[in-house]
Amino acid sequence: MDGIVRGKPVVLFDGYCNLCCGFTSFVLTHDPSARILFAPLQGDTANSILHAMGYISPPADSVILVQDGAVFIRSTAVLRVFRLLGPPWSWLYPLVCILRPIRDFFYWSVARSRYSIFGRRKECRAPGSDERGRMLP
Repeated sequence: MDGIVRGKPVVLFDGYCNLCCGFTSFVLTHDPSARILFAPLQGDTANSILHAMGYISPPADSVILVQDGAVFIRSTAVLRVFRLLGPPWSWLYPLVCILRPIRDFFYWSVARSRYSIFGRRKECRAPGSDERGRMLP
């Protein structure tokens, strides 16, 4: 893995999904320490990180968090990202105690129709000038 990624949490997201891009923008805004990095699932960074961690192909319909050598997907990834943001967002983390299949059922309920509800971009989300150091290719 690239040196910039080592030791930093990285959120991998569907760069074409408006909901995923909205989540990314939310996290960028609410991460005052600027320690979370981002990469679209369609990009080279996500591909190299996931291959290095033993994934053949990334699950395109999931938010993925890579942190401390571990991969978290779906609702677990989202809750762990909220925990990284600190209060008040970290107060949502105890929801991780709900059985993962139940949490992921709700995650999938939204994920499977995210394009029809929130729309789809023609191009991957491009970083703004203030985000360039945190958005990986």
